[in-house]
Amino acid sequence: MRDESTIHRHLDAKMKLWGMEAPDLLICLMVFAVMSLLFSGTFLEIPLTFGFPFTCLFILVFAKRDKPEKFLTHFSKYYLTEGFHSCQERKDF
Repeated sequence: MRDESTIHRHLDAKMKLWGMEAPDLLICLMVFAVMSLLFSGTFLEIPLTFGFPFTCLFILVFAKRDKPEKFLTHFSKYYLTEGFHSCQERKDF
């Protein structure tokens, strides 16, 4: 008999939970926790504790639809850094 090992499919698949990538969901949960700590016991507790994280989640779902992997990382680096941006090496003429 030959020794065989199983090869799992989708090793490069993104980890998703409820249609959201894990880092995005983690960010929304951290925003929820911080808002809960800051606004607990105030009259703004319900709108800010639940409203702001769900709004962020809603925006992320629709803003990242049909975008490549790590889109927000590259998008933020592009707008936050100055200088020449190129997909090739910069050559001095």
